[in-house]
Amino acid sequence: EMLRRIQDRLLRFWFISLSDTYHLKEVQQEHNLIVDALRARDPALSEQRMREHIESFRRNIMKSV
Repeated sequence: EMLRRIQDRLLRFWFISLSDTYHLKEVQQEHNLIVDALRARDPALSEQRMREHIESFRRNIMKSV
């Protein structure tokens, strides 16, 4: 039950954050940077880009709360 509630809440945050066109473009750019690092087979850069993306998501959620 607790995991379902967390997942429901996360889905709401994703929909809220991705409804903003500017933010959606930022997220797409972050994803592109992650894919580029993966294609380069650079694990350190891949990890860094993913952590940056997660932190960006966290900051965006905090603005919405």
